[in-house]
Amino acid sequence: KKPKKEGETERSNKKKKRYCSWRENFKKQYPLLQQSKERKSSVSSFIQTDSDDKVIEAETRSACFLIKHNVPLGASDHATMLFCHNKIAQKYASKRSKTTAIIYHALAPEFTQETITASRSGPFTLRLDTSSDTEDKLFLILIRHCHAQTGEIKVALLDLPVCNIGTAESLLECVNVFKCFQIPWQNVVALLCDSTSVNVGQHNSLKTLIEKVSSADLFTLGCTCHLISLCASKAASALSIAVGDVLIRVFYYLDKSAKRKHLLKEYADFVGIEYRKILKRAPTRWLSLG
Repeated sequence: KKPKKEGETERSNKKKKRYCSWRENFKKQYPLLQQSKERKSSVSSFIQTDSDDKVIEAETRSACFLIKHNVPLGASDHATMLFCHNKIAQKYASKRSKTTAIIYHALAPEFTQETITASRSGPFTLRLDTSSDTEDKLFLILIRHCHAQTGEIKVALLDLPVCNIGTAESLLECVNVFKCFQIPWQNVVALLCDSTSVNVGQHNSLKTLIEKVSSADLFTLGCTCHLISLCASKAASALSIAVGDVLIRVFYYLDKSAKRKHLLKEYADFVGIEYRKILKRAPTRWLSLG
C-alpha cells in the first residue's frame, strides 16, 4: 500500500472527528432510538417454542379442571406454587383474571360450537328452566340432540341469559338467541319445561309463541320431577298419617345422637342391609313428598 500523504491523513482525521461529533449529538437528541438499538431483540425471541405450547396447554387444561369440578377461579392464583420447580410451571401465568378470560373467550365458544352446528343441521329438543336465586334470575337454555356421527344423545348448554321478568314474551326474547346463532326455529320438535301456565298454557304462553314462530306443533312435556312429586303427594294424602311429618321426626330423632346412630348401624348389620345416612326432608317441591 502506498503511504498516505500528510494532507490526506489530516482530511481523514477531520472526517472522523466530524462523524464522532455528529454521533454524540445524535445520541443526545434521540436517546430512545439509541436505547432501542442497543436492546434490540433477536427474531428468535418472537417465535413461539414448543415449551410455550406446553404452557398454553397447561393453562387451558387447568381452566377446564376448575370448570368440571366447580372449583372457585381464585384457586388458580395458587397453581404456580404447587409445582414451582417444574420448568413449565415457572412459565405458568394463568391466575384468576387470565383463567376467566380463557374460559369466556376460548373454551366457551369452542364447546358451544358443536351444539350450534348440530342445532342448525337437524331436529332437537329445547329444555328450559330458571334459577331460584334471590338476585338476577338466570334462564337456562339447553339443547338435547343426536350426535350425527356417533348417534349418541347429548344435552349441552346453549346460553344462560338473565331474565328477571317472567312473562312469556320476555322468555321468548331470551330464547331468541337462536337468531344470533342462526339456528332455524323449524328444527325445534319438542319443549321440556316447568308445567306452569306461562310455559305451557293454552293462551299466550311460551309454547304457543314458539309454535307461532316455528309454524309447527311442539311435543311438550312438563318437568318430570314436578309431575312425580304431584303423584307422590296425592298418593301420600290417602294414608292415615302425614308422611312428611314422620320423616322430619325420624331425622331429628337421629341427627344429634351418636348413640342412636350407632344402634341403627348395629341393627343394619344384624339384618344384613347396607347402612345409609338418614337425609332430611328437602323443601324443594319435587324432592319432597308433601
